[in-house]
Order: sequence, then C-alpha cells, then structure tokens
Amino acid sequence: MAASRIARVNTSSGPFRAEILRVAYTNGGSGMGGGSAQFGVNPEVLTELAGKFGGESRGLAKEVGTFSAGASGVGQAFGLLGACDGATAKYQQLLDSTVKALGQLSKALAGDERGLRINATNYSASDQAAVEYLRSVTR
Repeated sequence: MAASRIARVNTSSGPFRAEILRVAYTNGGSGMGGGSAQFGVNPEVLTELAGKFGGESRGLAKEVGTFSAGASGVGQAFGLLGACDGATAKYQQLLDSTVKALGQLSKALAGDERGLRINATNYSASDQAAVEYLRSVTR
C-alpha cells in the first residue's frame, strides 16, 4: 500500500512568509528501479494559497494608503534646511517612489492570486477529465 505525505515549502521567514506549495505525493508502485513516486497537486490547497496571496495584497494596499497619508504630512519638519537644499522635495520624491513600489508589490500579489486560482481550476478540470476517461475505459 502506498503512503501519502504532505510537504510544505516556505520561501522566506519574514512577514510575507508564504506556503508556496503543499504537494501530496505517493511512494510505491512498480516503475523502473523497483519503485516510483507520483506527484499531484491538490486544487483546494492552491485555492487556499491563492486566498492568502489575495489577503496579503488587499492588506498591503490598505496599509500603503495609511502609510502614505501619514508620511506625506511633513509640514515644516525640515525647517529652513528643507527650503535651502530641497530636502522636502527629495523626501516627497522618495515617498512617492516608495508608495508606487509598494503598490506594484500589491498588484504582483494579486496577480499571483489570480494565477493560483487559474491553476487550481485547470488541475481540477484535468483531474475530472482523467476520472471520466478511466470510467469510460472500464465500462
């Protein structure tokens, strides 16, 4: 009898640590070399992971808005220095590019969410097609 296992692969250990893949695989069977391994993807796990990416994307977008609103109110923080050497303008330019980059990251996470959902749908369709084929062969 074959044994099933679940493996978790983490890409990093920071706040965006994500479980990229949980692969269910089965050892056993008769293949070359006395055994073989079969790998499969669980569409439900991909959908769950897509939800995590989507949640991170939406959370980041919200936090970027909050950060931008708070960080843009520098007022007279640079005093005369800001007027003399353009520190205020440089700060604003840096803030704008940071907000833009964080927005792009949020969009990338949303794109990953969409891709994972598409993959889950495709794996489900493939699994269903294989089941239907096997049923037709055994009739």
